[in-house]
Amino acid sequence: TTGEATLLGCPAGTPAARRAVGYLPEDHRLPEYHTAPTLLDVYGGLQGLPRAARRQRANDLI
Repeated sequence: TTGEATLLGCPAGTPAARRAVGYLPEDHRLPEYHTAPTLLDVYGGLQGLPRAARRQRANDLI
């Protein structure tokens, strides 16, 4: 099949479309198996930051 998807007028998957939505997990507790750096990596990834930038940012914040 072919086609295209848009989200609020933006092509799905683009940075503009990603900025238009949020993430709200059902269980709002932080998983016990995560450390501060791994959580920052997960959330940085959701924001679209490259891996190297996520690691540097985590080091800056901790």
